[in-house]
Order: sequence, then structure tokens, then C-alpha cells
Amino acid sequence: MSNAYNAVEHGQYEQQYQERRNRIDRLKAAIEKCSRALEHGTRKHYLYIARRLHESIIPTIRKHTSKSLDDFDADLDGRADWSWGALSEFLRNAESIIATLETSDGSQSADLLTLQSAGYVDPTASARETVRRTLHSIACIAEQIGVVKGKYTKTAEAQGISGRTIGRVYKDPKMPFGDQVEAIVDIGTIKSMFVGGTNTGKSTAGEGQFQDYYWRNFVDGGTPTKCIDPVDMSVGENIFYDVPQQDDDLRDAREDMDLPPDFTDTDLEPEQEILIPLSPSLNNPTTKLPYDTEADEYVPEPFVVPASNISQELFVSVLTARVSNTEADTLREVYEAVDRERSDWSLKHLAEEVASRDELSDKHQRKAIRVIRSLQDMGFIRQRGEYELDWDRIFRSTDIVTSINQLVCRNDRERLFVLAWILEQMWERRNRTVHYPQMTMMLRELWAYVPQRNLEHDDDIAAALQGRIIYLLTRFLRQNRDVRTHVVGDTQNVADVNRGVREEFNRFCLFEASFSPAEKFFEWTGNQRVESFVGSITTDVGECGIVGMIGPAFEHTHVEYLAPVAMAPPSHHHHDKDDGNGFLVRCDLVDAEEPRAPATDDDCDWPVSVPGDLQIPTPEDLLEDDEDGDEGDETDVSPSEYHRKEARNRRRNGQSYRSIRDAIPNNPDTGNPYSVSTIKNWTDDVQSNTQGSNTGSMAELADD
Repeated sequence: MSNAYNAVEHGQYEQQYQERRNRIDRLKAAIEKCSRALEHGTRKHYLYIARRLHESIIPTIRKHTSKSLDDFDADLDGRADWSWGALSEFLRNAESIIATLETSDGSQSADLLTLQSAGYVDPTASARETVRRTLHSIACIAEQIGVVKGKYTKTAEAQGISGRTIGRVYKDPKMPFGDQVEAIVDIGTIKSMFVGGTNTGKSTAGEGQFQDYYWRNFVDGGTPTKCIDPVDMSVGENIFYDVPQQDDDLRDAREDMDLPPDFTDTDLEPEQEILIPLSPSLNNPTTKLPYDTEADEYVPEPFVVPASNISQELFVSVLTARVSNTEADTLREVYEAVDRERSDWSLKHLAEEVASRDELSDKHQRKAIRVIRSLQDMGFIRQRGEYELDWDRIFRSTDIVTSINQLVCRNDRERLFVLAWILEQMWERRNRTVHYPQMTMMLRELWAYVPQRNLEHDDDIAAALQGRIIYLLTRFLRQNRDVRTHVVGDTQNVADVNRGVREEFNRFCLFEASFSPAEKFFEWTGNQRVESFVGSITTDVGECGIVGMIGPAFEHTHVEYLAPVAMAPPSHHHHDKDDGNGFLVRCDLVDAEEPRAPATDDDCDWPVSVPGDLQIPTPEDLLEDDEDGDEGDETDVSPSEYHRKEARNRRRNGQSYRSIRDAIPNNPDTGNPYSVSTIKNWTDDVQSNTQGSNTGSMAELADD
């Protein structure tokens, strides 16, 4: 019964707060519209203001506050724009004032001017003055109760972790702090989540705070901090840290806070490195990257994932998507056997070890080998060598922002695998070495890879990787002190983020007044004044309420939050995903950069295709070779030859051309699937084991 009551009560709270927000929005819009009308100064505009005051603004003010209007006289007495006399006059005689403005044509004859000079008081002029002063007085009340922020509202600089300004706090005169306030404390390791819908300013604010961690490296006494942005799964948002802010609205917002519009007006120019997986998509002529014509090199740097650096847990989590628990145990033994024998090994070694395991049935050997081959089809899982990431250099280069971008990956499976591996590497290496500087990690759009719902991904391996990422990130957040890591994350709806992940954050910046998430934020941070917090949040873009790990809360027990806070956009460019591919946008913004396709660049020598000696044969060929004891050298066999052999085997088993095309790895030269006509040419002389398997083959070719 109590649960049902709580649900009803919670729903009532939501409804009440939504009504309150709607009322605030209407009130704010009405006051602003009347203020603009006042500038025109005509009788018609004064009449409009008087009617709005009488019919909507004053009644809404009364609904919004429990105080009677005359109670505000004591609080506001002495303010230049406050006039209780005019307001009380309007409250008593609003209808007659409106009638006066309705009947007057606003003209001033010579006779009227003569009468005025003799001391006659024009009722129209008196009505206008009363309306003007009443509007100003109502605006004072609206400011006092937090509906609007007028020019007399006091503000304080919101200071970031570096001690630099990251925003502006609009404060009540009674708030117990001066002209500067710590919007984030430099105590321990902080995990901040920025929450808000589209176009609320949450992403720019998150980037602004992430940038502030970077500036920390360049202030006197600042703590060295490595900034890593390890995930961008959409359009290339994390590749602009070294590009000055270009957006006019964001530049204006910074200047309004007395901040330089971009970093070119400072003595600090950020450095950035952009790392991308060596994906087969780079063989596609349509894949273009920024090329620095002055440095004569591509801006992004490719990297490979050494198979021997993939942990047993990550490897098995992928394989268990398609094998039983018992078979998974055997695969763990396979991993351990290969890892014991070699310090540097490839996926081919794993596949060969699987083929040698008699305890696995032929069916399950084939299944495991196919999964390992699907990992190899990602293209970037190789052996150690030239394109291996130098993690020691990365962690120690605090003067460089490191961005890892997954835009070149072809599908969710590849993007999620890269992220899982990156998180694993950062954790393991930082956990082993205590001498690395602190690190700050930027995690965009958390809902996309650590979702609360919809773990049933269309791709079972991608779903398994999602589960692994949830575990890795939960550990990172729960034990972030062990690896000396701060976290800045953002999401549109906190309920969309996995519960185990979201509850580990200890600082929340909310960009929309919604009771439901705010209630959770206060619960997770050990605070109570959620109703007051939600009521303080405005609907202005870029403004938020902050709860958790703020300076005043450590100095004054009754201060639980800061609101409203106008957050400063970053001084580097913020890429809006609506603008499209970030790599191409970057080329438009940077004079020395142009888009080039590595696939058609004769001077680009990146080894995009997996070398032949690392290619895994088909399960049929691998198992046949194992049974025959064939020790022949296969290192000269090309990847396409392996694909041809697999296509022939599948055709022999009765598969259609199209299903064969969809099942075998992509063409290593183009990164795209083979054509149906290519499959037919490879398999034309194969006798299918299934009668009628050629049915529809002409239709397949016609659709090719």
C-alpha cells in the first residue's frame, strides 16, 4: 500500500513541478515582452502592458509565491526600480487606469500643454507613469523569487579545478559567499555528470569543465593532469581541442562572462593528438581524413590492438556470446596456453590452438574459430610493432589532449571493442604504476555504450561487449582513486544510463528542471533540499544547477547546491553533431588541413589490410589441416584466397551467393563486402550438396 502511495505522491510532485516550470516560463516571457513594449512608449504599448499586468502577470506572481505582495516592500525597499506606492496604486485602480489608456488618443494639444504648465495633472501621463513603475516593481519581485535575473542580481565567478573561471553563479544576497565560489572542489577525484536534453548546453558545459582540467597543467601550483577523451562513436566530436571556438553564440556567451572568446587571445594554445584504429574502412576511397599540408602528414594517427594485449576476460566475454559455459572454460585454457608459450601472439595462434583441442567437438571448434575470425575481420587486431600505442608516453604527456576516435570503425561491434580494450588498458596500466600523473577522462553520451535498457543488441557480440564495458566502467568509477582518475560524463537522460554506472558519480550538473532525476542526485550525494534545487533551475540555455562536491557545501552545512549557474562554453571549438562528419568540418575550419583518402593516396603506406601470415584459414581448412598434420607454409596465401576457399566450402554446403557474401569477411582491399558476381565466379564449378541451391541465383546477380 505504501509503495502505491509513494508512486502516486511522486507523480503528484512531478505534475506540480512541471506546472511550476510552465508558470515560470510564461511569467518570464510576459515580463520580457512587456519590457520590450515599454521601450516604444506609445499609448497602445502602455495599454498592452497594463492589461498583461492586470490579467496575467500579477495573478501568476501571486500563485507562484506564498508571500503577499506588500511583504516584498521590506525586502526591496531602497532599490531604484522598486515603488510600492505605484504598485499598490495599480492594484487598487487597475481597471480605471486601463480605461484611461483606452479612451486617450495619446496626443498633446497646445491647450493641454498650457494646462500642464499651470499645474494640471494629465490623467493619461499619470496612468503611464503608474504602469511603468508597476512593471519595474513586478520585475523586482520576479528577480527576488528567482523567475528572472535582472541587472541588479548579484553574481559570483564560478571557479573550476584550475582556479580559472568556468561560469557565473547568480546568487541571492543572503548566500554565504563572496565574488568567487568553487563550483568544483579540488578534493580527491571527482566524477561529474552533465545531464540535459538537446540544446540545453550540457555538452558544451561538460567540454568546458574537461578543458579546465587541461588548463590545470599550466597554472602555478597546478596538479599535472593527463586529459584523455577515449570515446566518440558518432560523428567526430572529440577532435577539436586544438581548434579555436568558431560558434558565434558560444563566443558571445564567453565574452558576456568577461572571458576571451577563444584561446587565441590567451598565452596558451592547446595541443591534441587524434588516434584512430587501423580499420579496413581506410581502404575505402570515400573515407577521408584531415591532412596537414604544412606538416605533410595526416592529422589522425592509426594504431593497432596487439592480440597479446587483449585480456583473457575481454577475449572470453566475446566468445561466450556464442559458446556454452563449459566451452568457455576450455577457451580460457586455450588463451592461457597460447599466452604462456608466446609473449607476442596473434589471433591465428588462438585459432590454431582451438583446432588442436580434442575436448572440443568439431561443431564447437568451428563456432569458436568463426568468432575469432570475426575479431580478425575488424582489421586492427594484429601483433605488437610500429603501430602499437605507447601508453607510457600517453599518460606522461600532460601537455597534450589525447582523443581516441572510433568514427572510422564500420559497425557497433568494432566501436565497442575498441572502447572496451581502451578502458581495460588504461585501468590495468595505471593500476600497476603509481607514478603516472592524475588523469581526467571525458565520456560522451554515456547511454550509447552503458545503457540501462536494450542490452539485447542485434549483434550478440556487440551486446557482450556492452556488458563488458559496463563492468569496466563501473570498476573505473568505483575505484577511481586507485588509478587517480577524474571523470566528466554527459547524457540526455540519466535513467538511460546503467544504474551501476550512474550511481557512482558524485557531482551532478542538471540543465533542466525535472524533479525525478534531481531527487536521485540528492539521494546519491547525501543531500535533501531537492525541491528548492529544482525551483532554482532556469530554462535558459547553458544554465544549470550543481549538487555535490561544491566549495560552499564544505564550508556551510546548510548549502547543498549552486543554482542557477551559467556555465562557460570551452574556448576550443564545440562540434555540433548536426553539422555532420567532424573530420570534414575540421578541414573547413583549419586553413592548413584538407580532406584526403588514404586509399587513393600513393604516399600513404599504412598497412590497412591484415598481413597474410596473420590471416586465419576457414574452420574447415584449419581443422582439415590439423587432422592431416599438414605443416605446409601458408604465409604466402593471400586473405582473398582464404575468402575464396571459404566461399567454395559454403557453396558446397548449399548456401546462396548472397548469404555467402554476408558470412565471409569483407574484401581487405576495399573494406566492403565482396560482390555477388565475385562469389559466383569463385564458386561456379562447385557442385552443391543441396538440390535446387541455384534457384534464384540469377535474381541475386540481377540485384548485385
